[in-house]
Amino acid sequence: MNTLIAHRRTGTPEKFAKKLNLSRSALFEYLTFLRKDLMLEILYSCYSQTYYYGEKDFCALMGGECCNNCQRFQNQ
Repeated sequence: MNTLIAHRRTGTPEKFAKKLNLSRSALFEYLTFLRKDLMLEILYSCYSQTYYYGEKDFCALMGGECCNNCQRFQNQ
């Protein structure tokens, strides 16, 4: 989920949920948790049809270093 959001490759909520093998409602529950409990700024662009991080992303929350999944994705 983090990698798709970080690299703006989520697609619409329906496509994002399908990529994660979740229902649409379960996806929104996860997004609510990330936004409210972890205080991450996760936004949605109707133009690009993707979710993306605002000022604070998951890697910043974990100490500022890019996680292994993001590093592998960037090296592809």
